[in-house]
Amino acid sequence: MNDSERLYQTARARFLEPSFGNQQVWLLLGSAVLFTLGATTQAGWRNAVVLLGVLTLHELGHFVAMRAVGYVDVRIFFVPFFGAATAGWRVTGTTVLREAAILLAGPLPGILLAFGISFSQPVVWAFHPWLRPTVLHLLTVNAFNLLPIGPLDGGRLVNMALFSRRPFLQVLFAVPTSIGLGAWAYVQRDWFLGALAVATLFFAYSSEALHFAADDLRKSEGAFPPRPTELTDEQLRALYRAGLSLVESNLPRGKRKEHRRAAAEMIVARMRSIHERLSAPTPTLWTGGFAVTAWGLGLALAAYVFIRLAWAI
Repeated sequence: MNDSERLYQTARARFLEPSFGNQQVWLLLGSAVLFTLGATTQAGWRNAVVLLGVLTLHELGHFVAMRAVGYVDVRIFFVPFFGAATAGWRVTGTTVLREAAILLAGPLPGILLAFGISFSQPVVWAFHPWLRPTVLHLLTVNAFNLLPIGPLDGGRLVNMALFSRRPFLQVLFAVPTSIGLGAWAYVQRDWFLGALAVATLFFAYSSEALHFAADDLRKSEGAFPPRPTELTDEQLRALYRAGLSLVESNLPRGKRKEHRRAAAEMIVARMRSIHERLSAPTPTLWTGGFAVTAWGLGLALAAYVFIRLAWAI
């Protein structure tokens, strides 16, 4: 067995079988500790604890929704100085409304909780040392995540509902968005907004590359079943070649072969992303419109609570 075949067999085994297991707990706890320490240095221990709780509630919403619709390998992790994320692998068919529900399951519970607290006595929520920062973090974190910016929940929902058939429109939308974020970051001297501006462009580029990779596979190999265990060896090899091509496109030309083994996990991640794109639902006018309407209502509710709290103060 040569090196190329050995790498394929390794990627194939990791692609077909979830690999995290008990590591999910350690990933969550370890990243949460690092995030809390980083947030404490920037905003103090009280705000760090509140922010940790708000982000945990947000990601648990995604986690529960993803598990409910059949995702596997679902895991939550924190990114120090940035936030948190929930990742998983879809191994069954899905619909636009299911995917929209997953995206909205993160920000909406926090916004609804802030909405409920806003009806308590103003003196209680305005001056209590824990309740006020909790409400403000619930609103700012979750409302910010609903903004139509690529990597955020709102951006991913808008891209799925409006741009999934024509990814170049996503790129056209991402460029001025990234420029605006970059300008705002420069004026405010805010490195987080600058990083988000770069991430917005990268997200659009990655989405377009995945779209074209999936489209080429669909044209050459035909339809792919949504369940990985139903894929033939020929289809798995085609997915592997597509994933390897995406990974190698980001590696230095002269060092691609020597980096292949180290990039095995990246190849598997690209294989899963391409496979999900192959079985992604196509939004109709009704499903896309319903998803965007739900997203808009979430933003409107967050704005209402912001105004209510501002008037109460």
